[in-house]
Amino acid sequence: MLNIFFRIAMFISVAIIAMPSAAMAQSRVLVVDTAKVVRDSIVGKYAGTQLSAIEKSMESELKTQASPYQSKTQTLNTAFEGKKTLAEINQTLQARPDLQQVMKDVQQGEARLEQELKIKSVEFQRTEQKTYAAIAGKVREIIDQVAVERGADVVLDKNATVVYVSGAVDITDTVLSRLNSQMTTVPITRERIPRAQ
Repeated sequence: MLNIFFRIAMFISVAIIAMPSAAMAQSRVLVVDTAKVVRDSIVGKYAGTQLSAIEKSMESELKTQASPYQSKTQTLNTAFEGKKTLAEINQTLQARPDLQQVMKDVQQGEARLEQELKIKSVEFQRTEQKTYAAIAGKVREIIDQVAVERGADVVLDKNATVVYVSGAVDITDTVLSRLNSQMTTVPITRERIPRAQ
């Protein structure tokens, strides 16, 4: 059954390729590598640097928040040193209510840190999406301009399984050059999610 569908699909595609069409013959197709444009552009590099700084700031905040729990974890490790079984650890905990409180604090702290990590991850994703959306909007505007200037009917992204591209139809360098001349920075504001008190 699958073979029949495959042969029909092949026949249709061969028939379409073989059919000379005035519209197909006159279509102008251009190709652009949008990933390269963003990656190699001045604004793309600027955005990468700024986003990296935001990410490092978030990591630093998490380390600061984790610091009190690390000292409490060390307290527990010292108290349980030499204890090899769960029974011995439980016995130590039963004998020391202060350690029970430290254990509870550590567990609650770990839960809060895990939640904060999730929130920061979402904040970073939103910041990154908003930043690259602004760049993508400008890239799209430039692609539209170049397409109109060159009389193109279609513009394909080079990363979308294009088998062959003639240099004459690849507008990547043109788009990159124009992006560099029109946009070198982008406003980047760290997105923040309100925390429950």
